[in-house]
Amino acid sequence: DNDKDGCDDITEDIDNDGDGVVNSNDLCPDGAQYWGEFAIDNDGDGCRDADEDDNDDNDPYLDSDDAC
Repeated sequence: DNDKDGCDDITEDIDNDGDGVVNSNDLCPDGAQYWGEFAIDNDGDGCRDADEDDNDDNDPYLDSDDAC
């Protein structure tokens, strides 16, 4: 129970980290918990931009190589 919501992650929970992005659409389903603020997830992939997402705008370039 990654997000401590009382639901088994494998059989009952559709959002393991409680970020508001369902596991099937979440590239970081067991990542940082309960942040759920899309202002810090620019591309809506379920990975917090500050520390989980190495490509915040989901273009072909990693942030470290991206000028935009």
